[in-house]
Formats: sequence, C-alpha cells, structure tokens
Amino acid sequence: MFVHSVYFWLQEGTDHAAFAADLATLADIPTVKGYHMGTPVPSERPVVVGDYDYGITVIFDDKAGHDAYQDDPLHHAFLEKSKPKFAKIQVYDFD
Repeated sequence: MFVHSVYFWLQEGTDHAAFAADLATLADIPTVKGYHMGTPVPSERPVVVGDYDYGITVIFDDKAGHDAYQDDPLHHAFLEKSKPKFAKIQVYDFD
C-alpha cells in the first residue's frame, strides 16, 4: 500500500466550493484505490495542525500506482487549473 496525503492552503479570495469540486476529480484516476477529502476539524490539542484549507488522502496499491496518478491527465488538469490558487502545499507519502 502507498498513502499520499496532501494539505492545501489557498490564496485569499479562492472559491472554496469550486476548488473542492476540482479536487474531487482526482478520485477518478484509475490507480486510486481509496480517496478522502476534507477540511480541518477544530481541535484544542496543540499537536493538531488545523490552519490548512483542504486535505486529501489517496491510497494506491503501490508506488507504481502513485507514479501513474502523478502522470494522469486528470492530475495534470487539476494542477494547471488549481496551482495558482495555492498559497502553500504540503505532501506526505508513506507505505
């Protein structure tokens, strides 16, 4: 299993509903075995990071599935449309 978690901080004025709709298209990439998208859950715990706007966790069978996802036209289209909206992005991959 290969887990790809990405956190997005968006530019001021970004249409969040439109961004979320575009982000959801990534679940349609054929090598995706599991996909979850969400927003931060408020927490009083100091170890919880909650200042991002959206997060996704994508599950693949293996690194090859992840690599195919990175090269998929849907992923490229998402990045082309959405990258200007990113104030910051943080990626965590693990197996």
